[in-house]
Amino acid sequence: MNKRLLELNNVTKHFPIHKLGKKRFVHAMDDVSLSIHQGEILSIVGESGSGKTTTAKVIAKLYNIDSGSITFQGNRIDGKLTRNEMLKYRKNVQMIFQDPFGSLNPTHTIRSILERPFIIHNLAPKEEIENRIKEILVQVGMDPPEQFMRKFPHELSGGQRQRVNIARVMSVNPVLLLADEPTSMLDVSIRMIIMNMIKEFRDKHNISYLYITHDLAGARYIADRIAVMYAGMIMEIGKADNVIQQAYHPYTQLLKSAAPQPERDFRKQKLTTKGDIPSLIEPPSGCRFHPRCPAAVPECKNYIPPMTEVDKDHFVRCILK
Repeated sequence: MNKRLLELNNVTKHFPIHKLGKKRFVHAMDDVSLSIHQGEILSIVGESGSGKTTTAKVIAKLYNIDSGSITFQGNRIDGKLTRNEMLKYRKNVQMIFQDPFGSLNPTHTIRSILERPFIIHNLAPKEEIENRIKEILVQVGMDPPEQFMRKFPHELSGGQRQRVNIARVMSVNPVLLLADEPTSMLDVSIRMIIMNMIKEFRDKHNISYLYITHDLAGARYIADRIAVMYAGMIMEIGKADNVIQQAYHPYTQLLKSAAPQPERDFRKQKLTTKGDIPSLIEPPSGCRFHPRCPAAVPECKNYIPPMTEVDKDHFVRCILK
């Protein structure tokens, strides 16, 4: 496997809130550990409210962490960075947001939107920027580029806007892309095109990705490894095929049963659970999943199991493994 690019060790992030005169906390991330290797696609899968986006924003340094450590290219980045260090990190670590309609400035043309990264990071002489913009538009399938450069975001379809978002982040030659459900607001016909584009850029430029989704089938298609997250904690992590085929954790099994599968006996594999994802203001004691888990035993209520290796590079947080 390629060298380790990013590593989170026991990262915790809580958001303070004030309710009825008391200071309480949203437990968005608790004891999260994961790594991403050069040229790898790691997908975080889980329901809404599981902490996936918070994890991406912590890596992007949009949030400071409460405890733990984050290492990027061998250097700690969880502390305060200088302006130049932050600018370099922002260039290397880019984010593709979920909403292609809200992530582009509606008052700027596509040319203006794509010009800014070149100016901010001093990537090309002024007279070369237009040609560079045309090149990157062609790379994301917006050809001929002259047809799109003078348009405003509202004149483009959702898929075209997401292509512009990808063009914008690719223009700075990033090392790591944080893709936060980049296809969830697109038509089904466009989703596969965007996912294939992501894989193509990985293969061509050796870029690493953190790919966030609630769709286990999509994660299996695009990712090398999958991390299953629930209520702020990683429940299972390993190679994509291993996580899907073996699915040790009951929550992974639940997600698997809900994902489209071609097997004829799919209906027989359908699992059910009770309730919804718990409040992260008052998370359950013990295993976070135990109130909904069809296989829970009494010990699950009081004991948070550590991540344990059940197969090579395949880890599970469950006493029933």
